[in-house]
Amino acid sequence: MKKIFGLILACIMMLGSFGQGKSFAESGDQIPKDIILKDYNEGIENGWIGEDVAYEEYENSVVESIRLEKALSNSEDFIQVPFTTMSSGDIIMTNGTSSAGLTGHAAIAQHSSSIIHIEGVGKKASLITTNEFKKKYSNNGKNWIRVYRHKTSTAGRQASIWALNNYINNSNHTYKITTDRKSTNETYCSKIVWQAYYYGAGSSSVASTSLTGIITPYGLDDSTIKYINHIGDM
Repeated sequence: MKKIFGLILACIMMLGSFGQGKSFAESGDQIPKDIILKDYNEGIENGWIGEDVAYEEYENSVVESIRLEKALSNSEDFIQVPFTTMSSGDIIMTNGTSSAGLTGHAAIAQHSSSIIHIEGVGKKASLITTNEFKKKYSNNGKNWIRVYRHKTSTAGRQASIWALNNYINNSNHTYKITTDRKSTNETYCSKIVWQAYYYGAGSSSVASTSLTGIITPYGLDDSTIKYINHIGDM
């Protein structure tokens, strides 16, 4: 695999000011700090950012997310792949957004025809078909959707089973960005993917084994989940 980035990619954050379907790559490289502060305060007040997330961490992650999204959007390392190539445990990343201006989105394949994800504020984790996912996030091909696969199919199956049992078959969770990687009571899209591998396939399947810190969609390359290969765009 051509490794996309050598460092753990920076944080997922939600910027309500960007609205639905708007990616950072489409919005330029700079966001005024007063907007970042406003979004952070609203997130704390409305409960989708945990009080354990410091403003400095939020601000730094927003700035870095813009850079990383632009780099990924300009990447030529990907080729088109059909839905039929999807396998259990495949990691899906997209710059398409549908809820509160999410900076990127991540999901995990249950099998070739369905995907486990959580959309955003006020939502529970759910199963969505691959066709529905593409329709929802591709924006008629204007946004990219990319697929990564662990080199061991057993690890992928174990991860997808864990996500199914702990999020789809258990509705006792709410959407919230926190630094706690252990809890399944408060979660967000890329945390579900990381937990699925850490707990389902085992800690040896992840490079980042710390149980604190925000896990980000753009961070789910092989600097976070070990031994994965990109297999292309959906």
